[in-house]
Amino acid sequence: MAGLAIEFKKLLNKNSLSSLLTALGYSTVISSGSWLVVIAFTFIFSYIAAKITGNYKKMIIYRTYVTYSIALSLIISSPFQLLFSRFIADQLFKKQLARIFPNYVGVISLTIIISTLFAIPISIFLFKGLPLIYKLIFVFTISILGAIWVSTSLLAGLKKYIYIFFTFFFSYVFLGALLIYLYKYEIFYEFFAFYIVQVLLLVLFIIRIIIAFPSTELISFDFLKKENVYYSLAFTGLFYNLGIWVDKFLYWFNKETSHAIFSNIRNSFVYDFPVTLAFLTIVPGLAVLFLKVESDFAEYYSKFQVAILGKGQLDQIYFIINKIIYLIRITIFSILFLQTILDSILIIYENKIFKALNVSLLYIPIFNVLMVGSALLLLFIAIFIFLSYLDRRQDLLLITFTFFITNLLLTVFFMNLGIVFSGYGYTISLLIASLLGLFYLKRSLNEILYWVYIGNNQLN
Repeated sequence: MAGLAIEFKKLLNKNSLSSLLTALGYSTVISSGSWLVVIAFTFIFSYIAAKITGNYKKMIIYRTYVTYSIALSLIISSPFQLLFSRFIADQLFKKQLARIFPNYVGVISLTIIISTLFAIPISIFLFKGLPLIYKLIFVFTISILGAIWVSTSLLAGLKKYIYIFFTFFFSYVFLGALLIYLYKYEIFYEFFAFYIVQVLLLVLFIIRIIIAFPSTELISFDFLKKENVYYSLAFTGLFYNLGIWVDKFLYWFNKETSHAIFSNIRNSFVYDFPVTLAFLTIVPGLAVLFLKVESDFAEYYSKFQVAILGKGQLDQIYFIINKIIYLIRITIFSILFLQTILDSILIIYENKIFKALNVSLLYIPIFNVLMVGSALLLLFIAIFIFLSYLDRRQDLLLITFTFFITNLLLTVFFMNLGIVFSGYGYTISLLIASLLGLFYLKRSLNEILYWVYIGNNQLN
């Protein structure tokens, strides 16, 4: 991420509103990840298309299809995401850049194969009774999306993040234009357009990665060798994504809170709209979090590593540690303060917003609960990032497992109490996981000087 930190510093040092907005814009796309960008653009352009044509049923089918594709591909590919990220970080640190591209080819090949194997039976169930072409396009989409999620692991090593920004932006604007044009045709063409744009996005990423990390070797699986594999990271990625999506699946496949809209694809008339809108409320907070981490925290963390490796003076190390602790505190405070302000504004105007979107006001209580949950998700992500920097792999595994298992159990519990308790399981699970994460983060910072004496591995 050093390259990104340098670029952000260049923008922020200009001390102008335009440079600040530019930095925030780039960090919004990069920090949110492709899946939130897809959800946002899907939400916007499908609504525009439905407004133009008056076909709101098709809008619901398309949104649900995209959400299923995102959720399933994230979960299936999740074991490779953090595992490969760590491998890439190690190669960048060792300056073994020639090993990156062949291993990238290896990991996306493996991801595509595994995603395909999992997607085939799922597609047969979801599209039961529909032509084979629907099942095939879903399988292809899941596979390509899985490769895209893993590809983002490499983006951290690219200094040309402006390329990443415009690749995301233009790809999804193009998808939005296709969606509006194809809205008058059969729904399959919109599914196909979504797939084609993901292929385009992946190809553009691959081209950029080839340019950044040239190699004479085509494919390698060094990232799976014993000395390079951190299995806890694979499970951390899996539990994190399961934690994000498990409550949605429970609401989708509970007959009391959902209905079938396209073969066996179901959506929740209780949960889907408020949870999507709540997700989108944290995008500004994610942008600020990413910006502060990459422009401030990363700089001092790098200085800390240099001081440790270079056997810096103790007073210098203490100063840097105190600065790191201060930056973590101010970052968490800043994003929570921003989110509180944003949520307060939304609460004031939520009646008008829901009316403008032609959505029942009955969703507002559920939305408010989920909005609190999303604010806690933002806190959880911040804790996750800082523990990742500190390389607290066991702590990350424990907090993500806690998030998943509590979300699963509490969502089932509150679903049995009735619709009015929708979202409480998700929100309370994030509260529990975040409090546990704060405990581990505080303990990690208290132990950070161990790095001077006994090395990083003794912390895990």
